[in-house]
Amino acid sequence: MNTDIETIRKAARDWYDGTSTEEQETMLRDFFLSCREDEIPSDLESLSCMMRGFHAAAGERLPETFVRPVSLRTRLWIPLLAASAAACAAIVLLANRTVYGYDYDGRRITCEAEAMESVHYLECLSLLDENISLVDEIFK
Repeated sequence: MNTDIETIRKAARDWYDGTSTEEQETMLRDFFLSCREDEIPSDLESLSCMMRGFHAAAGERLPETFVRPVSLRTRLWIPLLAASAAACAAIVLLANRTVYGYDYDGRRITCEAEAMESVHYLECLSLLDENISLVDEIFK
C-alpha cells in the first residue's frame, strides 16, 4: 500500500463528516479499489463496502434499446382524451355564435347581414299584401 493508513483514516473521518475534498475522496476510492478485502482494517470495512458499491453503481448503464412498454389502458385513454378535448373545443367555439333567426328551410341564420336581408324580404312581401288588398278593393 502506497498510502499511509492514518492518512486514509483521516480522509475517512472527513468523508463521514462531509468535509472531505475531492482529492481525499479520490484517494479513498483508489485505496479501497486497489486493496484486497483481507488487507483492509476492520474499522474501514464499511467505508470500503460503500466505495466499492459506488464504483459498481457508477458503471451500470441502461441498455440503449430500453423502451418502456406502454400499457393497453394508456393506449386507449390517449385517443379518448384527445377526442374529448376536441369535442369540448367545438362546443365552446360554436356555443358563442348568435342565432338571429331561421331561413325558409329551417336553417339557423348566424350572420347579421343575412338576418337583415330576410327582414327586408318580409317587408317587401307585406307591401305586396297591401297592394293586393288595394287591387281587391278596386275590383269589388
